[in-house]
Amino acid sequence: MFAEPFVEGVRRAGKNLTTESLVKAMETLKDWKGIGPPITYTANDRQGGKHVFYGKVRPDGTVERLTDWVRITK
Repeated sequence: MFAEPFVEGVRRAGKNLTTESLVKAMETLKDWKGIGPPITYTANDRQGGKHVFYGKVRPDGTVERLTDWVRITK
């Protein structure tokens, strides 16, 4: 889940990849949806995901998903 938005940022940065171009490209991710929760990066907030899903661990160690992604609010 962490590599996918990074790869998207590299793709958006183009062939002249620099730290600055990658940061600028990552900041174009607004509610971007990959295999995980929606991701948004801004100049002031580079944490990315602000979502969780609720699940229950079964006796065999697998997770039963109880909800879809839910946005965490402050």
